[in-house]
Amino acid sequence: AAVPFKLTREMVGVLGGPTAPLFTETLVDLCTSALRAARAHADSLLALIEMTGYRSDMLCFASGVETPLRQVRDRLMLEVPEEQLRERVEQLVSLSYNNVYTRAYDE
Repeated sequence: AAVPFKLTREMVGVLGGPTAPLFTETLVDLCTSALRAARAHADSLLALIEMTGYRSDMLCFASGVETPLRQVRDRLMLEVPEEQLRERVEQLVSLSYNNVYTRAYDE
């Protein structure tokens, strides 16, 4: 199962623990702001990926440019309305926190 990103107990511990405002509010706010900033430049980012993939020998473009473009579009959550973005980021943080798959990877 895919995990949005790695977020270990140790990382959250540095923020004061799973109930600390630095984790429950500040981290989510900053991740939401970062996603908004990336979404604001989605067209340029996608165009750069498309140009990079043209006749590229890079492994990520082995089957063409469409898969990486779709993956980036999905990660930018361009279909999610602005007013729902923070809630979606909260869900991603929750899915990522101390996930069994990232824990197993480290062992």
